[in-house]
Amino acid sequence: MAETEKKRGGLLTAWLIILLIGLAISLISYVFMGPTLQQFYSGKPAWIFSLLAVLSLVDLVFVIAIFKWKKWGVYGFGALSIVAFIINLFMVGLAGSVFGLVGLIILIFLVRPKWNLFE
Repeated sequence: MAETEKKRGGLLTAWLIILLIGLAISLISYVFMGPTLQQFYSGKPAWIFSLLAVLSLVDLVFVIAIFKWKKWGVYGFGALSIVAFIINLFMVGLAGSVFGLVGLIILIFLVRPKWNLFE
């Protein structure tokens, strides 16, 4: 199937754009507001914010891959969502961690009907 014949749909496109914007904001926040965040989350190691910045950057790559119909982008996004869940357990507890999985659940719901179009 040619690339031009693939129809992503409005909801999936909108969700991917929301993810891109959110991840870009997260990346910028972790890079430029790390010291402020560390004061807010006192007692947490300083390196955690650098790790979160790297994970945001890698997640951006995965979302771009999903835009390009790559299955590895979906798998990577899912894997990093699990990693983020574990980090969030450490940072904010169970309630905030579970909320973080909502993005993955929505993505799976929107990608599933289009899965046969992914390479």
